[in-house]
Amino acid sequence: MLGFSQRAVLAQSLALTMGNVIHGVVALSGYIPNFVRLDYKKQAVNHLNIFISHGEYDYIITS
Repeated sequence: MLGFSQRAVLAQSLALTMGNVIHGVVALSGYIPNFVRLDYKKQAVNHLNIFISHGEYDYIITS
């Protein structure tokens, strides 16, 4: 799964909770919400290929 911002939140959350259904994540400028960390049963992640990136100026959009 690939996601930017809120879709990165979704991609990371699903990867933590769905087990072997998801095999890879690219998360750009996202995070894992506290309620996912605290309220959901986490699955093993040792099978995941994951790339997480968060830029210093991601909030700036230029044309």
